[in-house]
Amino acid sequence: MEAIGAQRILMPSMVHSSLLQKSGRWTQYARELFRLKDRNDEDYCLAPTHEEVVTGIVKHNTVSKKQLPLFLYQISNKFRDEIRHKKGLLRAKEFIMKDLYTFDLDELSAQSTYENVCESYSRIFKRLKLNFKKVKATTGLIGGKVSHEFHLLSNVGEDTLMICESCGYGCNEDIEVEMKLKLCPYCNNQLVSQKAIEVGHSFLLGTKYTEPFELSIDNKYLEMGCFGLGVSRILAAAVEVLSTENQMRFPLLIAPYKVSIITPKKGSNEEKNNITQFGEDLASHLSDNMFYDDVIIDDRSHLTIGRRMNDNKLWGIPYIVVVGKKALNETPKVEMISAYNNESFEMTQSEIIDYFNRVRNLNEVNE
Repeated sequence: MEAIGAQRILMPSMVHSSLLQKSGRWTQYARELFRLKDRNDEDYCLAPTHEEVVTGIVKHNTVSKKQLPLFLYQISNKFRDEIRHKKGLLRAKEFIMKDLYTFDLDELSAQSTYENVCESYSRIFKRLKLNFKKVKATTGLIGGKVSHEFHLLSNVGEDTLMICESCGYGCNEDIEVEMKLKLCPYCNNQLVSQKAIEVGHSFLLGTKYTEPFELSIDNKYLEMGCFGLGVSRILAAAVEVLSTENQMRFPLLIAPYKVSIITPKKGSNEEKNNITQFGEDLASHLSDNMFYDDVIIDDRSHLTIGRRMNDNKLWGIPYIVVVGKKALNETPKVEMISAYNNESFEMTQSEIIDYFNRVRNLNEVNE
């Protein structure tokens, strides 16, 4: 977000009804809003999104042409009384969202901003190495002129996409019905149905919110866009599409830890010969010089190495280093397991360090 000039703010979760009444969403959202009253019998809701709030903020602060385009975003909890809340974080009544709101002087500038933000979202998913689809979508209750969704393809998804496997065009099934599409509008090939999980959404809103709030410059209503990434849903969806039956997998950038060092079992020859210290020294080196807080030592020495290896895979740790029998060799070696790739290597300490240097440099290049 900083790369595109966005400023981070934090808006209240509890929103007065007057704001949503001004846009019409107090009644349009009706059943999805969590509503409450204060001691003065004033109506409030727990915000599902913040279009009205952010428009009010910009309205009550003097904004000049020189400040446009204006990008304001937050990462906060949102609340919706979902009718089909299920599958854990994939659809919950409370969730974490990164929402961004943009303001431009004219429609052409707003379109350019819209494309800029959508490209930024695409870069985020590429950095996470997730196979995503950006598809055309309806504007729904948010409203506006143009809308796109970002999806991860998965059979557990609740959305149905229509994808052209020839040119890459895609749309939500609702668009297909609305436009009566049977073939791809660009290359005339057959559209294929695929299930998917929505993880992001973008809207070119026009003046839907700025007009009722009378947010204008030189008697011209500002053009607005809103964009959302479901932070908690991305985590759940990524685990869903990447994991196997016996192993949890995360995108490497958001794995809870990058490396786990498994020390010898209590009472083993390796422990008696103080090989545990070798593992601890390796962990310190990796933590201090490469992965910082992303290295842990699994020192549950009362458990077998095999049991701890399985646990580490279930926790989603991508790299597991086992300090075992060969650490007693004249040139000590450890087993390095690339869990996500199902690969295993025997390496000396210097080879381990070289390997992780290559891993780190590769990820930095891909970012």
